[in-house]
Amino acid sequence: MMLNKSIELFFSYAHEDEELRDELAKHLAILKRQKVISTWYDRDISAGDESKQEIEKRLNSADVILLLISADFLASDFCWGIELKRAMERHEAGEARVIPIIVREVDWKGSPFGKLQALPKNAEPVTNWANRDQAFADIARGIRTAVKDLRALPSNLNQNSSFYIERPPIEANCYQTITQPGALLRIKAPQKMGKTLLLEKVLNYGRKQGYQTVKLDLRLAEKTILADYQSFLKSICVEVAESLDLEAKLENYWRELFGLNKNCTRYWQKYLLPSLNKPLVFALDNFERLFAYEELFDNFCSLLRGWYELAKAETKVGLLWQQLRLVVVHSTEVYPKLDTNYSPFNVGVAMELPEFTQQQVAQAATHYPLEGKLSEAGLQELMELVGGHPYLLQQAFSAWCTQNQSLEELLKLAPTSEGIFQTHLHQQLWNLQHHPPLETAYKKVVMAPAPVPLNTEVGFKLHSLGLVKLSGDNYFPSCKLYRQYFSTHLGATL
Repeated sequence: MMLNKSIELFFSYAHEDEELRDELAKHLAILKRQKVISTWYDRDISAGDESKQEIEKRLNSADVILLLISADFLASDFCWGIELKRAMERHEAGEARVIPIIVREVDWKGSPFGKLQALPKNAEPVTNWANRDQAFADIARGIRTAVKDLRALPSNLNQNSSFYIERPPIEANCYQTITQPGALLRIKAPQKMGKTLLLEKVLNYGRKQGYQTVKLDLRLAEKTILADYQSFLKSICVEVAESLDLEAKLENYWRELFGLNKNCTRYWQKYLLPSLNKPLVFALDNFERLFAYEELFDNFCSLLRGWYELAKAETKVGLLWQQLRLVVVHSTEVYPKLDTNYSPFNVGVAMELPEFTQQQVAQAATHYPLEGKLSEAGLQELMELVGGHPYLLQQAFSAWCTQNQSLEELLKLAPTSEGIFQTHLHQQLWNLQHHPPLETAYKKVVMAPAPVPLNTEVGFKLHSLGLVKLSGDNYFPSCKLYRQYFSTHLGATL
């Protein structure tokens, strides 16, 4: 257990919000005095320290990363491009917990952190509260709860309580795929099923083979970049070049005379690929972020398919492209639909992460100090409620370690706002309530005694959120927990 460990907090904020940061720090003082937390922000840099290096060091060691969200934060290249990017990478890898704190009014929906539980209550900006002390006190209580959960975790787990249980033969098949010249690997599953953790294992395997690896998380792409296809392609080229410690030199290869896909292909073929002396595993995580940008999505998919086809040729050019191993990670089925001749989603190797089997659930439980507390019958009861969903099981095991309640008591409260899944359920409810077509459709699903048909796009989005499963062409709740919770809460709101 980590009960005596002081949890390190990192403040990521725009300097225009320093007064608000200072006020929050005062409200966290009691946690510091109790040695529950330690805090760090950039004003703590000692004279002579290299500023950027020290920030990166602290960002990489923090247990909890607080994002103080405002217009200035979103407009800051350093906050957005460096601190936020690294924070979300560590959050997804289970190395840290990211908590957005909305300090001033700004449109932050659709941001990389948009699906995380934000503070204060109802994500109401601090500056909108009539009494700011109440806002900061609410934030402090939320942080205290998160820190309490982290300190109670078994010491052999990552801070974010994420674990990866192998689901053979998926891992071995992924490893084998990226060793093939010109490979295209597609990893798909609903949210919180372990896709990003599997991706990290695949990249680590590649590095052990001596390959170079580059991972781009498309969830971190700014809307302004996604709104312009040329900017999007150029940003990818620059990021890959910098990841390979190369100068970008875009101006040497980009020609106004050519189309955008040809320019991008030309840059890779004439500059990036010839610079390699070993295979490159190029991974695109959260690919579904592009689905909302239909023209960009269509063009980029055509580009990736073109690269895959180029690698098939036994020519000098083909041998160059065989050095590239593409990995695309996305939530469930692809939407919108693509011409099959120009789609990367009907070629290569597809791997879909399933839920845990009962044996794998039992294996996951061994990561927690549950000896004598979890019988085979209890395990079955838990699976009847949440199925083999990795994230929900992780939450259940973690809570059970920290609460003096029987399994029966925990399961009874589980589908309520007082239960162990309350944060996750509230976040899913927020997702639905802010997308009325999804809310209406999901109410239909949870209220129906049998699977029901849905609009294709709506069904895809619900499946992507992990809320539904498919039976033929019809949909039903993905677990008993969701049916119980949402039939009550959606029934009350519609």
